[in-house]
Amino acid sequence: MKLSHILIKNFRNIGNREILFKDKMMLNGVNGSGKTSIIEAAYISFTGKSFRTSNLKEIINKETNFFFVRTNVSDMSGYNREFSIGFDELGQKKILIDGNAATRKELMNVAVPVIHSPEDMEIISGGPKKRRDFIDKICFMENKSYFDDFIEYNRYVKQKNMLLKKGDAKTLSYINNAAVPLIKKIRDLRKTACSRINDEFRSYNSDIFPELELTISTQHDENIAEKLQSKIPREMEKGFALYGPHVDIISVKTALGESRTNVSMGESYLISLVLKMAELSLYSKKELYPVFFIDDIFVYLDKKRKTNLYEKIVELKNQVIMTSAIETSCDFKQISFLNIANGEK
Repeated sequence: MKLSHILIKNFRNIGNREILFKDKMMLNGVNGSGKTSIIEAAYISFTGKSFRTSNLKEIINKETNFFFVRTNVSDMSGYNREFSIGFDELGQKKILIDGNAATRKELMNVAVPVIHSPEDMEIISGGPKKRRDFIDKICFMENKSYFDDFIEYNRYVKQKNMLLKKGDAKTLSYINNAAVPLIKKIRDLRKTACSRINDEFRSYNSDIFPELELTISTQHDENIAEKLQSKIPREMEKGFALYGPHVDIISVKTALGESRTNVSMGESYLISLVLKMAELSLYSKKELYPVFFIDDIFVYLDKKRKTNLYEKIVELKNQVIMTSAIETSCDFKQISFLNIANGEK
């Protein structure tokens, strides 16, 4: 998949901007110049959501009442496609694929980006939600029905929360029992996804960070029906669901040699970046090559790590679009630099 062109209107601090992209490209410029906003706009046109905020209203330029993004890409099959997304202050979202109205699910079946940003360090050092999101994306890659499974599960949680507020224990027990197979399916898929990404990380990382051991694991097997039933009294008291895939703990264990388990910010950045590159490697086994966005690349890394990663990036079959406030050139001619204020060099 390749991104060739983007048109951005009224998006954060960007009023109106068009950019042509190359296969390996670095967007550089001072902080606040709009580098991250450009890749955020592209990401939204591919997925229908932002990697920076869950509230799309925050993105609308303060001087206007809507934003609009249009991208031109060659898809996974090599066909030229056009994606458009518009969103206004009333919360109305419109997605178009080749000029035809589409859903977010339809968009995600065509466009497959992978992104790494400094916030992804939370996969390593943060709470379980970021890890759930990461593993859920692997699940969707491995099994397209996972999207529908999770929508169905979210409907169950919403209905359950309504029943908890009403105190309807009888109906609650019924929908809990009905949800058991769905919960088991989601957990089984997550378990498989954790195993796949662990194997890929070990293989891919062997010559980048060989002293590192990393394992991502998910919920242990248990009697789901009994657990759902045992949680009802506490859930009735709280008024919302306390058990299930939406709150499952996905843990990560890291070790550098045998001396320590804690990692620095630089190490967290590198580990999470390599983890995303391992995700790309999983896609490549299906002969799929998503656009890889890297925001604020190398911000925590020394010169040796930078060179090693540049070498890996150049080797990728994927299009790679990066941003940096500090990188203005490199020794790899395959990488084009674009200062978003001053033009390409």
